[in-house]
Formats: sequence, C-alpha cells, structure tokens
Amino acid sequence: MSAKNAVRVGILIAVVALMATGWFFDVHQRVDIDLVRTTLLDLGPLGGLGFVVAVSLLQPLHLSVHAFLLAAALVWEPVEAMIYGWLACMGCALTSFVFGRFMARDWVQANLPAKFRRYEDALELNTFKTVLILRLLFFTTPMLQFFYGTVKLRFWHWLAASGLGFVPYVVIMVLLSDQVIAWLELG
Repeated sequence: MSAKNAVRVGILIAVVALMATGWFFDVHQRVDIDLVRTTLLDLGPLGGLGFVVAVSLLQPLHLSVHAFLLAAALVWEPVEAMIYGWLACMGCALTSFVFGRFMARDWVQANLPAKFRRYEDALELNTFKTVLILRLLFFTTPMLQFFYGTVKLRFWHWLAASGLGFVPYVVIMVLLSDQVIAWLELG
C-alpha cells in the first residue's frame, strides 16, 4: 500500500471510530444545551471559533448544517449568529472540498464517464455561475460538497460563489429560527 493510500485509510478509520464512539456513548443525548450556550458565550470570540470548527468537522459527516444554524441563533444575537453561521458554512465547504480533493479525486477522475467530461469542462469554464446556482438550490448538501473537490474547477471562483450562495440561507435560518423551533416543537 502506498503512503498516500495509507493516509487515506487512516483518516477513514479515524472518522468511523469517532462516529462509532459518539453513537456508542449516546453523545447526542447527553448534551446540556444551557451549559453549551453559557460556555460559548463566556468564551467570547473563542466560543464562536469553537462553533465554526465543530460545524466544519461535523457537517461533512452528514450532520445537518440547518441544526447548527438554529443553534447559533439560540446562542448569539442575530448578527453574530449570521457571521458565525456563514463562517461555519464556509468551513464545512472547505473541509468537504479538501476531503474530496485528496481522498476521492484520483478515483473519480479515473472513473468519470466520457459523457460527463463535457459537464466538468463547463464547470471549469463557468465555475462562479454554476456553483452559485447549485449553492442556491442545494445549499450545503454533503455529496455536492465532496463533488466540488473531485472535479476541475477554479478554486477562488468556487470559494466566492459558495460564500455568496450561503448568505440567503444563513440569514433566513437565523431570522426565522424562532418560528422554525416553535414549528418543530409542535411536531
């Protein structure tokens, strides 16, 4: 096994082990929401940074970023929640992109059907417009996030389009968080 593949396997094993440990110990049921809120606020900007890092690492594991945006709205004032939420979306996009680029790109490129190559070429030429439309339609769908890392595209155009495409979702989720939470509690 090559060193590159050994690193990939090691990362995959670490991710699976982390998820299994969390599931085994019912971590999701042992979280004290008030304690988390107080701790994040007491930490000031470091609490926000911790939130951004947590979302950046957990959302690519298919935890919904919507839940994190609702949580941000419960912890911080709307403007702070929007800033931390947007940064978290950018972080999870970058995490997924890097994972796709270094873990899956070689395989995807080797197995990409010729028919799909023309779409990949179009994505490379029109990265900003295509990514912006896809972000507005699908937001942070994990498979789409990983996909961006596996194909040819202009990185800075992708990053700018992602940042712009996240704004409407983040603003709506934060501003409507009270109504969404009330609706969820009725269900």
